[in-house]
Amino acid sequence: MIPLLSLLSNNSLPLPHRVSCEIITAFLYFPSVCLMFHQYPVNSRFRMSVWHHLKTCIISFVEEMLSAFILIITDTPQFISWRLGVTEASTEHLSLLLLHDLLYKDYPHTDVQHQHVSDQVYTETDIEIWLTKCSLMVMVLEMVFRACFKVLSESSLQEAAASQSQNYGFQPLPFCVGVDWKRFKTLLDIPSVLLLNSHIPPAYRSTWHLLFSSNVHGESFSSMLTRVVCQGPSILLVRDKNGYVFGGFASEAWEPSTKFSGTADSFVFTLVPRMGVYLATGYNSNFMYLAVNQQTFPNGMGLGGQLNNFGIWLDANFDHGHSTAGCTTFNSPQLSAESHFRVDVVEVWRIGPEVVKDKVQRLDPSILDIDPEAKAMLSLINKGPVSEGLREKDPMADMPEEKNLLPL
Repeated sequence: MIPLLSLLSNNSLPLPHRVSCEIITAFLYFPSVCLMFHQYPVNSRFRMSVWHHLKTCIISFVEEMLSAFILIITDTPQFISWRLGVTEASTEHLSLLLLHDLLYKDYPHTDVQHQHVSDQVYTETDIEIWLTKCSLMVMVLEMVFRACFKVLSESSLQEAAASQSQNYGFQPLPFCVGVDWKRFKTLLDIPSVLLLNSHIPPAYRSTWHLLFSSNVHGESFSSMLTRVVCQGPSILLVRDKNGYVFGGFASEAWEPSTKFSGTADSFVFTLVPRMGVYLATGYNSNFMYLAVNQQTFPNGMGLGGQLNNFGIWLDANFDHGHSTAGCTTFNSPQLSAESHFRVDVVEVWRIGPEVVKDKVQRLDPSILDIDPEAKAMLSLINKGPVSEGLREKDPMADMPEEKNLLPL
């Protein structure tokens, strides 16, 4: 241990990011400190003080590791393609989420930021179990220590990141395509992309492509569907008028239907004011719902829950939606500030490679397409169809508000 500490305290060490010696020391020694901590009465002032100090040290350590990791990957093509910033708040929120299974190991369903627990004891086994559940943290630690102690040269760090992707099934950052950053400001930042990409199936982690932004393409549900339907797996992001940012991962392409679709790879999440990811529970298969022009079914886009009671619902009017607490599909809390929220910004990102479709499904098929046999018979007797070319406007077509906008 002594050589490690002396290296960390050596100011001449060319680290990509100065990692606090005190915090790493606390992390390496805290199992022993916890044993001493356990000997004191539960309600003793000393025990509570030590617990809070340990918690602060652990959280600070993870924050330092994340900041160091982000600095290490700043020169990678993936990072450069995003042109995003990093805030202290988002790094702290991601740290708390990553530490949830450790800090609150006896309270697995506790919200880290709102529950006060002062009687926790951690052991080396607890740390090992936590790391086996958190592949993102394992990769962050390995990459940071490789960079700090020159296990790899700087030119080899990108190759190490590729190796990590194979070993842990995780690519830190995807390539971002389809964005003109001079015209567009996303709801995402680097910590949130790291978090979401770590929960997406490995086959889709390489590339994110912006399909729709209400700030760029207009506040129109049909405009969004024009760009989103039949485009493969995607991430929906919503910011409500209170500033809460939340959304969901749709594991399959969106296609209009009155039935639910999707797979158990779907999930919902919250990014602001806290971070949380809520995976499928297996209770039901109500993952994705999209309906338009229906008389007896709700029209809009939903993730999880039931009709009129979704985990996330974006109404076809595009100005409001709702989020239901206790969504059975994902066991998610209310994700928005208010159960019925007003929409501020919507984004949709295609995840993974582009999907090639020979024909995009029409939301409102023409009567000319409903009975092809009758259409052929009319042609044989030279009676029509006389209305060919007089179809109603396709709701999937470009909306007027897009005509003056440059393509991304």
